[in-house]
Amino acid sequence: MTKKELVEWLEDFDDDDQVVFLYPAGDYWHHTIAKDVTDINKVSIKYSEYFGENILVDENSNDDENYSSVIALS
Repeated sequence: MTKKELVEWLEDFDDDDQVVFLYPAGDYWHHTIAKDVTDINKVSIKYSEYFGENILVDENSNDDENYSSVIALS
């Protein structure tokens, strides 16, 4: 999703609506955690073969891998 797409989605909501980040709790009952979004940053990510998805790149990493710069909600 791009910033432009996100802004377009958010235009349909009230300005005072709370924003949360959803993720699986990993428990037996398959609960979903709803955590408040408290920060927005520009970060670097890279694809991890180990996890099968993108991971955050350490700021001090000296790897010569291809990173993507993204907007991250946390």
